[in-house]
Amino acid sequence: VENCYYNTPSIINIIDKNNAKINLLFILAIIIIHQNMIILFTGMLKTMKFNKEQMQQSAMKGFTNATDVADYLVKKSVPFRDAHEASGKAVKYCIENNLTLNDMKLDEYKKISKIFESDLYSAIDIKNALESRKVIGGPSKEALEKVILIEEEWINKNE
Repeated sequence: VENCYYNTPSIINIIDKNNAKINLLFILAIIIIHQNMIILFTGMLKTMKFNKEQMQQSAMKGFTNATDVADYLVKKSVPFRDAHEASGKAVKYCIENNLTLNDMKLDEYKKISKIFESDLYSAIDIKNALESRKVIGGPSKEALEKVILIEEEWINKNE
């Protein structure tokens, strides 16, 4: 199309500047697509089932709590840069030895930093780690309930 411009790869930036009909059809197409996606996802979410045990096991296999290792050290007055490095060393050790951060023994942690104590295991527990992040957008139950309430209020106001 002669009058189109392309600033980014986004389809939203492909608009005919001189043809209101094309612009209107483009906008209507986007609205219809979004409405259909909402219908699709609503149905999917209503019938979705979660295997909580499998989710818990999967969460334990990764290193999602590596940040919590660093946070633990920072709370013990270790500079963040050093805490981050220690956390990275712990993750590397786990990978090399086919362990999770929860599986590492305290003496293995102490080889990385003498600051580690037995209270580390509570700090890096997946449930505790999730619940400690209470900010909007965080994974704690409290934060999620706030977001759900905000979204429900918005939906009720805009229906």
